[in-house]
Amino acid sequence: MIEETIEPVSIICAPGSQTWVLSQNANMVQIFENAEHLAGEIEKNGRATCGEFSIVRHSTKHFALNRILHECIAFKTIPPSR
Repeated sequence: MIEETIEPVSIICAPGSQTWVLSQNANMVQIFENAEHLAGEIEKNGRATCGEFSIVRHSTKHFALNRILHECIAFKTIPPSR
């Protein structure tokens, strides 16, 4: 089940540098920027899970100096009720 919040998220990667996250949701930005595995999972699988959030890539653009922009959608998942 998906909670009401679905957010666009941009993830910017550069070799030998940190990953930057652009979003209107400050909580998401903090969580995603502190997740070391995030950029690699998005690049390899097109999706990632980060805490209670799921992220799905919908496009990737490559720029000069090997910088990469992943345009994604992030949403918070709710465990199924028992």
